[in-house]
Amino acid sequence: MAFYDRWISLIGFLVVAGTGLIYLLVAKPYRNSDAPEGDALDMMRGIQTVENTRLTTAPAEGHIHD
Repeated sequence: MAFYDRWISLIGFLVVAGTGLIYLLVAKPYRNSDAPEGDALDMMRGIQTVENTRLTTAPAEGHIHD
């Protein structure tokens, strides 16, 4: 059995990980992002407010409430 037959998984992992690392170091894609950050707590509070309002507001007569 050839060397690469026994170690193909590790070789494949090293190729993929090495390529990804080189990409991160050369292209620096994290610097080009315009995605919001640091807003998780604000989003959570907004969702909780909507849920609390939905749960405490009685549905209208004959209205099916989700």
